[in-house]
Amino acid sequence: MEDVCIVIEEVREGIDKAASDKGIGKPTGGVTGDATGQADGGRKRRWTGGPTLAARADHQADVRIGAKRAAADVIVGPPACLDDISSNLATLKRIFGLECEAERIERAHRQMAERAAECAAHIGKVLEAAIASGRLSEADVFDRDYRLIPGTRPQKYHTRYDAYTDEVFPAVQEAVIDAHEGVVYAGAVDVNGYFPTHNRRYAQSPTGNHDKDLLIDRTKRIFDDPVGRRCGAHQSPVLLQTYRRDTGELMHDVSVPIRVCGRHWGGFRIGYRA
Repeated sequence: MEDVCIVIEEVREGIDKAASDKGIGKPTGGVTGDATGQADGGRKRRWTGGPTLAARADHQADVRIGAKRAAADVIVGPPACLDDISSNLATLKRIFGLECEAERIERAHRQMAERAAECAAHIGKVLEAAIASGRLSEADVFDRDYRLIPGTRPQKYHTRYDAYTDEVFPAVQEAVIDAHEGVVYAGAVDVNGYFPTHNRRYAQSPTGNHDKDLLIDRTKRIFDDPVGRRCGAHQSPVLLQTYRRDTGELMHDVSVPIRVCGRHWGGFRIGYRA
């Protein structure tokens, strides 16, 4: 399995106390964002002091653990192998008595990472085919001159290629949602977090109700929250981020770089519950 760079943003409440009782370390606060546009109401925590749960401490693993009941997400960074997840989960199982939950989450992470890699490769080929056919130029595909779409709030943008992605991306993206019940979103973003063609459930016609439209009309926006920024910008083989939505549920986001004509275009990201 290829190396991965994985960052943990948050697990669940209860681990803080258990870890403190065992002298594992102490957390410091922070905030994270949400790829579906939900503002994050939870805290992320970074462990300082005490033994690290990362399998490769020599890589200065960045391990963040957050609150609500003991859970089994272990995310290590930079760069580690997906096989390290097994080792880390085993460590948490010994500490917190977790068994089936840890194994289930590990399987979900592996499955989603593999699916994201397949989709990233597919999207790259789709864009290369557009260039080869003359439908788009390479400059069009790498357009970063975002043109404001008037009257949109939050702001939306057009690019020289987004009309084309509206035609061809859904076939790749919707297949992921249809195949996996726990997937909340799946799609390609550029290096700045621009989502040219969001999933159909997030690309509905606006109703005029701002709060509702924030949830159903999300396409062509730039998602520059901390999680969103990393999805398209990183060039690690796989990036897995875990964070809490303001609904209280944990969300996992796995992303894999998209390359077009040998150049880094962005990333394919999948958000799912595990």
